[in-house]
Amino acid sequence: MKFKDFLISINSCREARDWVGDMDPETAWETSLRGDWMEWIIIECQPEVIAARAALNTAYATASAALNTALDTARAAYATALNTALDTARAAYATALDTARATALAAYATALDTALRHGPQHGPHRPRHGPRHGPRHGQRRLR
Repeated sequence: MKFKDFLISINSCREARDWVGDMDPETAWETSLRGDWMEWIIIECQPEVIAARAALNTAYATASAALNTALDTARAAYATALNTALDTARAAYATALDTARATALAAYATALDTALRHGPQHGPHRPRHGPRHGPRHGQRRLR
């Protein structure tokens, strides 16, 4: 019996039978890109293909375990990289903040020292009115 005839006998879909053509079961199995077809024939032929179903389940379990291991490794690497980046950013921020505070305090100390040594008459806000400069705008001179 040809494999295509066997597929007809177990009521496979027309698309699968057309695809198989004159292939033998081994060639069809090795070249099939349709996992759903492969799983279907395993289920349909359960008494004859128990070993293949067990192999498929083992392959699924192995692939799932490999995926979970890879995902765990990737998550751990991501967490390490993220924490390293955050620690570096926090350290750079703290250094920049300390530098800015120190610079601001030094500038304030210099300005305060200058103001205390020279007094307010040397500052930019020295009044330009008073007895030497005449009355303010809108005021009359007293006689």
